[in-house]
This record gives sequence, C-alpha cells and structure tokens, in this order.
Amino acid sequence: MKKPSAGVLAIIAVLAIFSEVVVPLVLSWTAQSQLRKIAKSDDLTASLRSTPGIMMMMGSVHSVEINAKQAYLGDVRANNLHLSGKDTIVNMERLFRGNGFRIEEARQIDFAGDVTDKALEELINTKVSKVNAESVVVTPEGVKVKAKAK
Repeated sequence: MKKPSAGVLAIIAVLAIFSEVVVPLVLSWTAQSQLRKIAKSDDLTASLRSTPGIMMMMGSVHSVEINAKQAYLGDVRANNLHLSGKDTIVNMERLFRGNGFRIEEARQIDFAGDVTDKALEELINTKVSKVNAESVVVTPEGVKVKAKAK
C-alpha cells in the first residue's frame, strides 16, 4: 500500500518543481532573449513570476520586472530602463512563436527610463535627411533643436 503512495507523492513533487521552478525560469529566459533582440541590448534582464507558476503557461503573470542599462525604444536610445508590472496578462502564443514579448493587460505598470539630448540628436540626424542637428536641449517646457539645413 505504501508504494503507490510514494509514487503519487513523487509525481506531485515533480509537478510542483516543474511548475514553480522550471516554468518561470524558461519563460523568463525566453522573454529576456526576445527583448534583448528587439531592444538591441546585451544588458537587459527580465523576470516573470507567478504563484502557482503553472498559471504562467496560460499568460497569467503576477509580476514582471524588466531592467536594461541601455536599450532602444523603437529608434531612440534610452538608459536606465525599468518596467515593473503587477497582475499582467502576457501573450504567450506570441512569446512561444518567437514574435516578441507583449503585455496585453495589467493592473499596474510602472515604466521609467532616461533619454538624453545626445540620443535625441542622433535620432534627428538619422531620421531627418534635410537637416543636421547641432544641439538638442531638453527642458520642462519642451525640446529645443538647433539645426542647419544640409
């Protein structure tokens, strides 16, 4: 009688370890890998957590933490990026297919990062072909660009 009980306990233990350790690690690594490609950043980290962990397979992620010292948001370079999300729904189908990481819904999202005047100047010089930006000044009132026509 004790052998079937031990077998059932072993199966439950394996499922618990898979749910609480393996699933979060694999999904965090997958999200981090795809975000690094999108953001063109080698110093980006991503962590996904949920309890129970198996809920993450369906997209229900209790907390998301993403940090990067330097990354691209679209075409602009940003520094010290930090995103934290609570009670999020992540598009797992998109993640599993290698099409990027996307948060579909969240109870709370905090996102912060720094975009320097030099990064804006680089963006202007790259995107606007008729002008050459000489300086960019960011103030609380707005962004001022001094440029010359090419």
